[in-house]
Amino acid sequence: PSDADGYFALSDKLINGLESCCSGLLAHDIKVQTLMRNYIMLTLAHKETVPVDVKVSIVPHLIWLDELEYNRHLVKPVDWMAERTAHAKLWFEIFLDLDQAIDKNYDFKTMLTTNIGPFLGDPNDAKAYAAYQKAGVANNRKLQQRTDQYTLRRMLDGYSDFAEHSIVAYYTRPPYALPELKQYLDLYVSDPARKSRILDPVLSAMAEHPEQRTRE
Repeated sequence: PSDADGYFALSDKLINGLESCCSGLLAHDIKVQTLMRNYIMLTLAHKETVPVDVKVSIVPHLIWLDELEYNRHLVKPVDWMAERTAHAKLWFEIFLDLDQAIDKNYDFKTMLTTNIGPFLGDPNDAKAYAAYQKAGVANNRKLQQRTDQYTLRRMLDGYSDFAEHSIVAYYTRPPYALPELKQYLDLYVSDPARKSRILDPVLSAMAEHPEQRTRE
């Protein structure tokens, strides 16, 4: 597709389709893993314009590939640190995207008309018909806003636990990078409870393995 939304939708389907059809190979075949990583990175090369729902869909695949690399010692420590820096930033950027897109003051109790019905006025009254059309457009916009706000909240609920767990997993693995993590938390996370859920396990891991504190 030539339009951006179509391109990103196609990328999303391609990446998730690759996982579905090749799930067995993904865990063991380096070529298939590389193919998926390349698709993901090509899409995220345009991350400033990638819709947040596509990011939420494809970034977990990237994290899973990182897990495979790390656990099987397929990546050098210096390369792992660079991947962690870049990919953790993606997680945090999604948190920020969702937080900024959600209207925390939106009132779901507001009554909206799902269908304003046909125009019942004088068909020759152009002014009345224009007002009817304008009201329809405004109502549709409000309906879309409600759908968007509901979808964003569901997306954040589904994303938060997995994302927090993944970030903690990144930063409880040596070599540690506490200053980097704190910087990301300050830049991208406004919720104090979320900050604690991420930071506290990392501090605990560092206390248990002080010999790994090489970057603090």
